[in-house]
Amino acid sequence: MLALLGLTSKDVLGKVWADLSSTAPNYLALRAVLHSGLTGSRDIALADPEQPGDARGTGSERWFSARRRVVEESGRGARAVAGPKQTLGQVFLLTEITEKKRRDALRAEMMDWISHELKTPMTTISGFIDGIIDGTIPPEKEQYYLGIVSTEVKRLSRLVKTMLDLSRIDSGKMVLRRARFDISNTIFVALLSF
Repeated sequence: MLALLGLTSKDVLGKVWADLSSTAPNYLALRAVLHSGLTGSRDIALADPEQPGDARGTGSERWFSARRRVVEESGRGARAVAGPKQTLGQVFLLTEITEKKRRDALRAEMMDWISHELKTPMTTISGFIDGIIDGTIPPEKEQYYLGIVSTEVKRLSRLVKTMLDLSRIDSGKMVLRRARFDISNTIFVALLSF
């Protein structure tokens, strides 16, 4: 955390948060979030100094969830006083959530892709079936359009199988088995396609 904030251990030992001082961008960003008015949690992105930015000035980010906890007298022991609990101070907690943010972004991107991939064949299937039922597709063309419907259903089946495989991989339930594979036929077919 010291590297992220541009501080050294000498800068922070024995000091409270309000007494620290730095002009590092990450420190200033955290100062804006970590204050006595913070309620609940708040996500904040900090630039990773170990992953320098590119030519446009953009670098790798590390995400943290910031929370504030008030430390109060427990009501037990020698320091306890009668009446309301005394506030002793506050603690700010930072939990790194970079990997969670990355997974959430990938999951959202995948859901966009899945919804698009489901929508296209479903629109085709629905349109052709409605056309056959309501008679807008002539009887002599029904077999042709049912063939397209069949192709789209197979496409949906492959998509569902892929989604189930991804779910198994994500949950660690997919079992991979080693097997011998003759790659020469695959290479030959690939060379023919060029």
